Amino acid sequence: VASDDKLSEIQVKNLFAFARVYGYVKYFYPLQKKDKINWSYVAAHGSKSVLNAASEEELAAALRDVFAPIAPLLLIHNANDNLSATRQESSKRYHYNLHQGLGQDKADLPILTRKITGLYKTRMMEVDRTTYLDLVAQGRLLSTDSLYAMQLTEKVACSLPLVLTESNYKRNQAHRHFSKKYQLNLDQHEDRLATIIIFWNVFQHFHPYLEHAAAWDTVFVQTMKRLSPSTTKAEFMSIARNITTSLNDGHAYIASTNSTGIYKRPTAPALETAWVENQLVVSKVNIENTPIQPGDVVLRVDAKEAKGLVDYYRGYLSIANQENENLLAAQGALNWFGSSTGNVNLTLTDSSGSTKTIALNSQD
Repeated sequence: VASDDKLSEIQVKNLFAFARVYGYVKYFYPLQKKDKINWSYVAAHGSKSVLNAASEEELAAALRDVFAPIAPLLLIHNANDNLSATRQESSKRYHYNLHQGLGQDKADLPILTRKITGLYKTRMMEVDRTTYLDLVAQGRLLSTDSLYAMQLTEKVACSLPLVLTESNYKRNQAHRHFSKKYQLNLDQHEDRLATIIIFWNVFQHFHPYLEHAAAWDTVFVQTMKRLSPSTTKAEFMSIARNITTSLNDGHAYIASTNSTGIYKRPTAPALETAWVENQLVVSKVNIENTPIQPGDVVLRVDAKEAKGLVDYYRGYLSIANQENENLLAAQGALNWFGSSTGNVNLTLTDSSGSTKTIALNSQD
C-alpha cells in the first residue's frame, strides 16, 4: 500500500477524538431505547464526517453535527473553557446508565468475538428524587448540575451529563431517527474505520484487565495508521488483530463473520497440531485415506519452516503467558496458513524418521 494512501496524522487525531466521544455517548449518555439506535451507522457516519476536518475548529463543528441529534446536552467546546452544566429543572424521576458488563455489543460487533462468561447486561436506571439525592450524597452518582469532561485534542474538549431529568430523558427521541438499517461492510473504508472504533471502545470501557494491555490510546493510533482506502478485507483482518494482540489476554480473538454478521465456529480442521519439545506435531487427523498420522512432526509448510510459521503466527495472538501462547500458536498456525493460501504441501517425518511430502487442500 502506498504511503500517501494512508491516513494522515490529523485524520488519525480526528478519528481518535470521535472515537472517544462515541464511546462515552454510546455507553454513558442516558438515552431511551439506546439498543434501537444503529450504532454501526453512527460510527461509520461519524468517521466519514470528521475524517477531513482540516483544523480543530472544523473538528469541533463536525463532532457537534454528529452528536447533537443524539445527545443534545453534550458540549463540544474549547479545552480551556470551564463550562457549567446546562441547567436541568427539578424532577420527580432521574435516569442514568448502570453497567454490569458488556451487554448491547454482544450482538452488535461486526467481527469481534470474545469468550464471555457470566451475566452481562446494561440497564437504564430510573430512580425517584429521594434515591437520586441519596446516591449523589454518597458520591455514587454525578448530579444533574455536574458534567463529565474529557480533553480530546489540544484545543477541543467534550463535556456531558451522566444523569438526566425525566423531561430531558423522554424528550430525546434519537432512537426514532437513528434506527435505520445499516450493516457494516468491511470492503468500505469508512466501515473499516468504524469497526476499529466500535471494538476499541468495547475494551476501553469494559475489559477488566486493560491495565495489563499495551498503551491503549497508542494501540488505536497505530492501528488506524495502517489503514487506507486501498486496504483489502483480508489485510484489514490482519491489521485489526493488533487490537486484541495488544490485550495480552488469551480470551480475546478476532474472527470473520458470515453475511448475516454471525460468527460460526469452523468445523474441525483437517489436522490438529500441538507444540511438543519445540516441534509442531500432528495430534489428530480428521481426514480419511491419508498417510499422515498422529505423532508425525511437521517440518515445512510449503517452503516455510514449521517453527518459523508458528513464530510468525504468534504475532497475531493475544496471549496471557508463554504456555498459553505455545498452545494457541501450535493449534492455529497450520490451519491459519492453509486458509489464506489454499492448497499446501506438508513435509513431515514419522516415528521411524522417514520423511514424506503430502499435498493437503485447506478445504479438506
